[in-house]
Amino acid sequence: NDSPTPSFYKFLDPDNSKIHCYDQSYDERIKFCDAVIILDISIIERLGRMQDIVRQSSAVSVCIDHHVSNSGWSKVNLIDEDASASGEIVFDLIKSMGVDIDREIALCLYIAILTDTGSFRFSNTTGRTHRICGELLDKGLKPREIYADVYESYSWERMLLFSKALSTIRKVAGGKASSILITNEMMESTGAKREDIEGFVEYLTTVKDVEIVVLFLELPDNKIKVSLRSKDVHDVNKLASLFGGGGHINAAGILLEDYTLQRAEEELLAAVEKVF
Repeated sequence: NDSPTPSFYKFLDPDNSKIHCYDQSYDERIKFCDAVIILDISIIERLGRMQDIVRQSSAVSVCIDHHVSNSGWSKVNLIDEDASASGEIVFDLIKSMGVDIDREIALCLYIAILTDTGSFRFSNTTGRTHRICGELLDKGLKPREIYADVYESYSWERMLLFSKALSTIRKVAGGKASSILITNEMMESTGAKREDIEGFVEYLTTVKDVEIVVLFLELPDNKIKVSLRSKDVHDVNKLASLFGGGGHINAAGILLEDYTLQRAEEELLAAVEKVF
């Protein structure tokens, strides 16, 4: 991965033997391996620091993804837009290979599907999604323990950051949309990490009548990361594509370069207003 494993996922790999954070020591391996398998990424830029070495590699690149915005950028593409999560596609692959799904594999696949469906509340959740998860649960998984590991192990720094971010909430389009800001100053003053932001944007979708939510995250070097969420019929993937981003109908993202926070707010929220 381009970034370190968030602390609340450490239980999946407690001894750091499987999940590694990229540095340049991996370049030779990536450059001359036979295959690079890339999961849940619709554009190569989402590989971050790894994108250049993957481009240079002689390996066959294989992308397994379910984003509607994926144009098939890899050499081999396995894209199923109807899948609730890339973990659902991996489940099918494992089954087609005749490999036994043990408890460890089941746990990883269940969490992949759980998190990418918003705990099964997003519109991409289907009956098949639940049937797959039912089969995974039969491997001895305990949903209560998994939920606690993923969603009930946050830091105090996260809570402090959340309290500051909540003070920036704005009503947009007469309350049909809302926005929230996270600045560099907030991150520094609270000691929070990037991983602590996960779930903030979804929280605003719990407000009655709010149909679109926008989170602005200020990054170094005049970059702004924008996260978009929507309910029901609003396609935030199309909205994100106007600014070079993409994702799903109800969840999308954008990375704006050479933008101030003020400019990002003005342009994005003006585009949101036009949706209504």
